[in-house]
Parts: sequence; structure tokens; C-alpha cells
Amino acid sequence: MKRIVLNFLVIVAVAFASCKKENYDFFGDYDVYVAGVLHGQADWGFATVWKNDVAQNLTDGTNEASANSIYVSNGNVYVAGYVCYEKNSICIAALWINGELQHLTDGTYTAKANSVFVSGNDVYVAGYEEILFDSGTYGSNAKLWINGVAQNLTDGGIVNSVYVSGSDVYAVGTKLWKNGEVQKLPDGTDHPGGNSVFVYSGDVYVAGSKYDETGWFAKLWKNGIGQYLTDGTRMSSANSIYMSNGDVYVVGNEHYITNERTIAKLWKNGKEQTLSGDKSRGAEAMSVYVFGDNVYVVGNEVGALMDCVPRIWKNGKGYNLKRGKGWACANSVFVVEKQI
Repeated sequence: MKRIVLNFLVIVAVAFASCKKENYDFFGDYDVYVAGVLHGQADWGFATVWKNDVAQNLTDGTNEASANSIYVSNGNVYVAGYVCYEKNSICIAALWINGELQHLTDGTYTAKANSVFVSGNDVYVAGYEEILFDSGTYGSNAKLWINGVAQNLTDGGIVNSVYVSGSDVYAVGTKLWKNGEVQKLPDGTDHPGGNSVFVYSGDVYVAGSKYDETGWFAKLWKNGIGQYLTDGTRMSSANSIYMSNGDVYVVGNEHYITNERTIAKLWKNGKEQTLSGDKSRGAEAMSVYVFGDNVYVVGNEVGALMDCVPRIWKNGKGYNLKRGKGWACANSVFVVEKQI
């Protein structure tokens, strides 16, 4: 009997060590932050940050909310997103600093923050706010907040991503802006369908989507010159870009009409890699971050409505984040050295 108990304890110990080893492979030497939405037993989803797979809710679940983008600087955690209030069905653009909520808009019109970037002591947040045109119709106004002070980039449009390089501020969405001025692209449009912008060695990279009469493509622009990442036979999008050591990393999705599945993709210097997920569901890749030799991609396994499982890939190996009861979705990833 004692031998059986001993063997059982050995098996448990080995299993526990294997579990710890798996977590260490993903989170051991680094702090991996993920921003998204966690829907538990509350009426609405929580705006949530996972740090090394431990969730911290930024909201109490009484109102719809989302954490869309995350940036970590000097030990401070900055999260951009939104909170909606039922009393008037208005969403307010939000910035959380170390969990403390700051409203960026006053609630007159719906607004959402999609991206955050920190440069020195300045915090840049990009998104949009609905506006009422003179014609009586509603539209959206592309917005950039610098330390909480709003700047209108244009009458009409949204911003999905912001990046600061030196004294230059780049924003991309329905247009590409540099220091508030629209940048024309040479493919005949100023509408790149941009989801992410990154500046590296003076070159400006934009990842997004492009639609024309031949198809819907995932696309990468370098200094305005476009490169197609997909062939247009399937609906595709490039969602995030990161540059490291001269290599270009882009993540996004392709949607297969034949089986109604979405497939997560990673392109390194234009070479495609499919990211694995549950075979019964599809997968989407939302954000990429490169730290040292490691490539982190955050996204989700997706299936039917309300069937979303947050997933992180490290160097192509997948791991599902803890979500408890209910569904959750991941939007953004940021990686730093572990603070001791």
C-alpha cells in the first residue's frame, strides 16, 4: 500500500513539474501582458489584463467594457479601451494607468480608444469619437489624445494604431497621418485600411487590408509602397506589425468560406506561417511582439457566437490563457523583462 501511495505521489509531482515547465516556457524569464475582455458571471464582460496568465479585471462587469491595447513603461501599465454606460448607451474612451481609470471623453458622443503608446513622459492614445454632422447624420472623428488632451485628426475616420518615433507621431486607420497631416499612398488612395503602424530605422511600415475588384488582401506598406501578403482568394487582414533586427513580423487572418473558419497567420518577411488552434474552431491573430529571440502572438480560438478562447503563441507554440467560466477575447500583447 505504501508503495502504491509513493508511486502516486511521484506521478503527481512529475505532472506538476511538467505543468510548471510549460508555464515557464511561456512566462518564466519575462512578464507577458495581454489586454482583452473576460466574460464571467457578470452582466457584461470585464476589461481585463492578464499578466503571465493571471487575470486582473479593470472594470466591475456592470457595464460593457474592453481593453484594446496595452503598453508597459518603467513599471507602469497603460491600457486603452472603452467603457459603456447603460443609462445613456454611450461608450467613453478610456485609459487605465496601473488599473486607475481615466475618462478621455465626456460622454456626449460614443468614443473608443484603440491604441496606446508611451514615449518618455508622454502618453499617446488613439481612437475615435462619434460626431453629428451638419446634415444631421452621424459619423466618426479620428482622435489622438496626448496626456489626455484631445486632437482631432480629421472630420471623419478612426485611428487603430499610434507610434511615436523621435518627435514624429504616426497614426493609422482610415488614413495614415504624420504629425496630424494626411499621408498619401502611391497605390491611388489615402485609405490603406491600416490596423497597425511601426517605424524602424526611419522607415514607416503599415499593416492592414486592401479591397479592390480582384479580392480582399492582407497588405503591408513600407514608406507607402505596398506588398500583398495574400492572393485575394479569401477575405484577409493584417492586424499587427513588429520590427526586430531588420525582420518584419505581421500577424492577421484568412477566412475560408468553404468551411466558415478563420485561420490565424504569421508572416515573417512575407513568408507565411499558420498558427495552430483547436481543429473544431478557427483562430485569429490580433497582436505581435518580439522580445529577444522570442516571437509572441496573441489572438483567439473562435467558433460560434460567444465562443472565444484567448490564446498566446510563443515561437509558434500555442497556450490558452485562463478564462474561468464563460468566454474571453485577447486583443493586445506587450512583453518586458521580469521585475524582481
